[in-house]
Amino acid sequence: MHYGNKLKWLIKNKGLSQRDVAQRLNVPETTLSGWTLNEYPPLDAIESVCSILQIPISRFFAEDSDLYVEVSPDEMQLLKAFWEFPEGRKRDLLRIIDILRGW
Repeated sequence: MHYGNKLKWLIKNKGLSQRDVAQRLNVPETTLSGWTLNEYPPLDAIESVCSILQIPISRFFAEDSDLYVEVSPDEMQLLKAFWEFPEGRKRDLLRIIDILRGW
């Protein structure tokens, strides 16, 4: 498994750019790019990126293909909007979605 590619995929799937993540980590974009090019990026780098992406490191190392879901442009737009909300507002948004679904 090429873990650098997985890192790159997760960043993109969260609707972020490598530049966004590099800025949040306070590292040069070239450093993050280097991690995505390595088959085995440093574990501390993986942990840091997972923290920014708000995913457990266990998800990063999981090999379950169900974790890799392609999203449509509309879904990507929703994901980007969702990730911009503060945590408390995310819960509110999920409650609104449940109401709209009639649950």
